[in-house]
Amino acid sequence: MYKLFVTFGTVALLAIISTSNSFGVNEEEADPVASLGERLFLEHRFSQFFYVNSGGSPNKGLEEGDPTLDFVDHFNGNQYPGPFAGQAMSCATCHMIDQGREVDSALGTRIYSDFSTRSPISARNGRGGVTLRNSQSAVLPQNENGPNFLHWDGEFNSFEMLTLMGFAGRNMGWLPSERRTAHHHVARIIREDDGSGELAEEFGGFSYTEIFLSEDPAIPADLRLPEELRLDVSTASPHQIMMRVAFVVSEYMRGSSLSKDENDEYNGSPYDLFLRKNDLPLSAADGETDLEYSQRLLKAVEELEFIQFVSKIDNNFSTHDQEYSFGPDELTGLKLFLTLESDPSQNKRASSCASCHTPPHFIDFGFHNVGISQLGYERENGFNSFRRLYVPDLTERNENMDKYGPATPRHPERQRLLGSQPTRDNPNKADLGVWNHFRAPGFDHLQDDLTVVLQKSLPSIDLTKLNDDEILAKTIGMMKTPTLRDLGHTAPYFHDGHARGLSQVVSLYIATSRGARQGLILNPDPKLLKINLQEADKEPLVKFLMSLNEDYE
Repeated sequence: MYKLFVTFGTVALLAIISTSNSFGVNEEEADPVASLGERLFLEHRFSQFFYVNSGGSPNKGLEEGDPTLDFVDHFNGNQYPGPFAGQAMSCATCHMIDQGREVDSALGTRIYSDFSTRSPISARNGRGGVTLRNSQSAVLPQNENGPNFLHWDGEFNSFEMLTLMGFAGRNMGWLPSERRTAHHHVARIIREDDGSGELAEEFGGFSYTEIFLSEDPAIPADLRLPEELRLDVSTASPHQIMMRVAFVVSEYMRGSSLSKDENDEYNGSPYDLFLRKNDLPLSAADGETDLEYSQRLLKAVEELEFIQFVSKIDNNFSTHDQEYSFGPDELTGLKLFLTLESDPSQNKRASSCASCHTPPHFIDFGFHNVGISQLGYERENGFNSFRRLYVPDLTERNENMDKYGPATPRHPERQRLLGSQPTRDNPNKADLGVWNHFRAPGFDHLQDDLTVVLQKSLPSIDLTKLNDDEILAKTIGMMKTPTLRDLGHTAPYFHDGHARGLSQVVSLYIATSRGARQGLILNPDPKLLKINLQEADKEPLVKFLMSLNEDYE
């Protein structure tokens, strides 16, 4: 059953419970749903900038686009022409594929991410800005055995909620007090669109009214919605329209995936080909966890006698500046990657990477504190300053939501001090990630899922023996684990773009793991303590990570 409970008090949407088949959509009917979802994903008229600057006409083009989109502020420090210049903000402006490459060859392919350390915010009154964090790739493997959280701090536990809040959110230029206006504006665009714009032409030249109703025989089968999803938007309420929009966009996002074969096994990267060439297991067996699979894979790799490597003879890349290869260095890196614990007596080192970035998806769907929030804070406020940061307990935080809570329609001036970008002029600002949501007012809909995922993220700690205050302290600095597949299309790395390249990523883990063992990292993930690497390990690990790249087009 697909449900939505709406309030315009503390948080606009308290719960969305859905499944990918909520409206009875089957595989044969998926193409038109994905097509409409993609169109809505690219739609820039939902933004506040268009609302203000379109002259009141949903079908009139902008005389001048959102200045935020004129250029791309690249994490390498350079500015490039903006692929969406002349338009207003859409989902696609922070979740690109090849749009950047089309305007400047220096901008490569993305897998539904942007190029920024922190993603852009639509301009208001001529001024734009940046968000707290960068955009994670929207090409996300789905957790079939538990909750799926979205955004670095797990603010959303469904694509539907992310879509509804995103279309009325900061990136699109809307203030918390304008959430209702935003949803009514989206509904108006859907109702009054006449199918004449460039975007509509890319999708057959039909209006949203025609596509959502899908009764015109002129609409081809690959654009005609199944009966279960059809809606007469001329008589539907804004709420009904937003619900249907959210579902369709969510189906589109859920359907985005890296390359897989007919058995749903990954097959696009040199690593995947190496597994196949050597008859190695591709994924977990029935009844086996992904972590157990990773250790079975390590054993199988160590027992290989006649190894077949991958080279440019097998394949080549068109969207990565590297050879399509998996050789001896990559193999050394794979073994390091899969090794969970070191053994000094045998000079055996360990990255413990697979404990969080677990194959075959290279993600555990959990949250971890690896010290990046602390490094970002101390970069602004000095060494060891993070330990002096005042972090309230659960009661104090929840009784002082004007300081620590997110802005809402009823409380638009809230500061969310510990969910803010650190600055030198205000040492009270920090980004504590999941800490902001655990047992927080207005986030009741997250708590059951969050409890499940936190326990899986911290398997060495029995959270049932801790009170909520103690668990809250364990969430300081926790961020969502990203997948490591196709990293070449998702730089910069970490939630604040702390690392520009993979070599820097490995160096950071070497440094933070040593710092954790020395007691310098506040609330380190227990897995961080198990990392035992040397500088000589960096090159093979980086080469292995690069072997997870694939062409995404």
